[in-house]
Amino acid sequence: MHYEFTQLRVWKENLVNGSYRLRPAQLDELAEKIVVLKTSMDFEEMRYIKSYEGMDLLGAQWQWNQLAVGMWAEKVDPEHYEIEVDSNGVVYYPPAAKKASFGVAWTTYVDDEDATIWMNIE
Repeated sequence: MHYEFTQLRVWKENLVNGSYRLRPAQLDELAEKIVVLKTSMDFEEMRYIKSYEGMDLLGAQWQWNQLAVGMWAEKVDPEHYEIEVDSNGVVYYPPAAKKASFGVAWTTYVDDEDATIWMNIE
């Protein structure tokens, strides 16, 4: 089953080429289900760079051709903020999660130490 996502905000592209924050539109239908952001990117072909954990989020960054791509999940519920990570570094919410909110950002790859993507998170 597919779920529609609502675009919450697109930031001005002063730091990155693009950035989106997404959350499920049909929250009731997600009860007791794993929630993961689906993408057409093949993580097996992307080069994993590093993980990132902030106070309110957990994510990872990859190199995909000439792009640096970051994906994160927000700890949206203080009571149930468990966020899981699969073998490719992709974050998802377990069935116990009551809410879900994801972010994706991409920019031109500079080097593995470039923190541009993580500086764009609000």
